[in-house]
Amino acid sequence: EIHGRALGPLLRVSLVDVGRHVQRPAQLESDGRYRAKLPPFAREPRVFLYASDESWVESKILELPPEGGVTEAPPYALWTSPIDVAVDADQIRFNWAPIPEGEGYPARRRYSLLVRFKKDDGELGEVSFISMEPGRTTSLGELHELLLQRDATSVDVTLELRAYDPGIKDGPLWVAGRRPWKLPPPPKAPDGGAR
Repeated sequence: EIHGRALGPLLRVSLVDVGRHVQRPAQLESDGRYRAKLPPFAREPRVFLYASDESWVESKILELPPEGGVTEAPPYALWTSPIDVAVDADQIRFNWAPIPEGEGYPARRRYSLLVRFKKDDGELGEVSFISMEPGRTTSLGELHELLLQRDATSVDVTLELRAYDPGIKDGPLWVAGRRPWKLPPPPKAPDGGAR
């Protein structure tokens, strides 16, 4: 079994064996403690702790307990934040709340703002903006260059905000929220056409 504790309000907890694509709900107590049975032949168990459908923590890969034993997962605290977007001429500013410090949060923090979009072949694509601070500025031209494979008929993208500790390989991942966003048109070139 996997036992653990969530710090903060919690909607649900799932145990996921990433390598085998198996998911199981965990039994959740009112104080945030949970326990989950491992599926047979588990290889890479992780727990997913959900504050909502758009905000969760994905644990590191947990050690497999000895047969009949228990693995204690580290405590994780949940983080939610809106993603604000301000467009001023050719500049785009993304802002969000910083991930708190303390128990259950990363000791060092790096943010990743994912931009998911529909590609011209119908598949989903994504680009990531990395930041050490709670916010990121880019130009409209740079964003359009990064989305070159985007389906030109679609302006709908999804923004997803993540944080992690850059010093831990395959470590936990905090997802603060998602939001839809409409991509503004590309900036105009000096001759009046799109750049």
